[in-house]
Amino acid sequence: MSSFFGLTNLGSQSPFDVVKGTPIHAFEPRDFQDAFMQTYQPGFSLYSESDEDRQAANAALDTATITRDQLPAALRCLYKCPRGVDNVPESVRAIVEQAFQAPDDASIASPIDLVAFLERMDEVCRYSEAMEAAAEQQTYLKDGVATREFVSNLDFRAKLFKHQRMEKEPREKALGPMTDTQTLGWTPPTVATKRKPTKSCEETRYASAMVKAGVYYY
Repeated sequence: MSSFFGLTNLGSQSPFDVVKGTPIHAFEPRDFQDAFMQTYQPGFSLYSESDEDRQAANAALDTATITRDQLPAALRCLYKCPRGVDNVPESVRAIVEQAFQAPDDASIASPIDLVAFLERMDEVCRYSEAMEAAAEQQTYLKDGVATREFVSNLDFRAKLFKHQRMEKEPREKALGPMTDTQTLGWTPPTVATKRKPTKSCEETRYASAMVKAGVYYY
């Protein structure tokens, strides 16, 4: 079977493309519910022209269960992976496996209902969002010290209209001079320079004395 080499809202579906994985907190609860039900019953749908089918589908939401062994299949349904291709990011797979890790006294085949699945996935989304925020915050750090003047766009816009001066100097925010004018004074001079006063010649001292005495030559 050939894979579908196309583009969707989740990015490239090609297994040969190296793309940034979609974080799990980008999905909505209805996406998790659909992935859960597709794992429980492939082809499941809440929409039908028959009232009996709709009632049966709504009743299945209360009785549907999956096991921990079916979590990889649920993630593939969530990420809309083509047949035979697994594009689920490894980081997402590790977080989900850790969240649904069975206790010591529980069996791996113990069922997971839809309510418990959605609650656990909500915790996973909050954890994933916090990890992404921490990773973005780390990009604004240099050698463990905060070097950016602003991390929040709201703070930047607020201080922009208040016309406040920067709190950090350029040497605290950059590894090297960013302009040619910053090269002067960026680092202390390594060569000691001895400054000596300029000596005037006899003619200059004579003319200076005449000017001080009130004699001007025009």
